Amino acid sequence: MTKRGFVNRIAVATGYPKVHIDNVIDHFLEQLIDALEEDGRIELRNFGVFRTVDLPARVGRNPSTGEPVSIPASRHARFRAGKRMRDTLNP
Repeated sequence: MTKRGFVNRIAVATGYPKVHIDNVIDHFLEQLIDALEEDGRIELRNFGVFRTVDLPARVGRNPSTGEPVSIPASRHARFRAGKRMRDTLNP
């Protein structure tokens, strides 16, 4: 499902205009990213936990040539589904 489909689904369920739903989702995602950047962890009860992990620099391989390639350290977001989501998806 795309963001547009998600907005349509919420608009139908709530009766709110799509423009407002779209703005709320945009702001929610911005705040989610900002909070992860600052705190490194966000817990949404019954949904899941977003957290950041720092990956160290490493040496990878170019699949075409087999040459070693330096991969710099980076920070990634991880998500762990909450119990309600896990139970719903795996009855």
